[in-house]
Amino acid sequence: RGVQPTLKFEHQLVQFKFNIKSGSAKAEEENLKVTALTLDALNRGDLYVAGETLGFRNVSTTPASLNLFGFDGYKVPNAGAEAARIGDCIMVIPNTVNGLLQADDTFSGKIYLTQETMTEAVPVGFTLKFSDVKDVPVNSKNIPVISAFEAGYSFDITIKVYSLEKIEISAELAEWVNGG
Repeated sequence: RGVQPTLKFEHQLVQFKFNIKSGSAKAEEENLKVTALTLDALNRGDLYVAGETLGFRNVSTTPASLNLFGFDGYKVPNAGAEAARIGDCIMVIPNTVNGLLQADDTFSGKIYLTQETMTEAVPVGFTLKFSDVKDVPVNSKNIPVISAFEAGYSFDITIKVYSLEKIEISAELAEWVNGG
């Protein structure tokens, strides 16, 4: 009685949020549209949040291709416009080998682009490297607070579309979005 429990929650996944932006007037002229986005994760498994054994079970290093949901096609914004959020978040198990985060942490994926005159979307591959993440905060000893795509952190990924064949990826540490 009168005792208030203290509950500590820690996110076990990495959160990726995606934004789309025009990289050139050509993208606007071509009237490009994003129809899908996939991200390949190194690990897959089951996350248990209740019971005697918490955490991940049945983790496999069989890559998992994850789809971005929450949108039904998205027209690439006009050149000069701000980047626009597309879809929901993709949540992934951090890339680990034998429980250790990888120094060369990388995810690959594909964005699918189309034009009004096309019947099938064109997949354009991309590589997302942690070493490319902008403005990672540092501690008092000037050491980055994180060194890989770690659980509990969220990242804004901006995809600049130049044409059906050319895109550019950038990433930055972001605020966690609940429910995504």
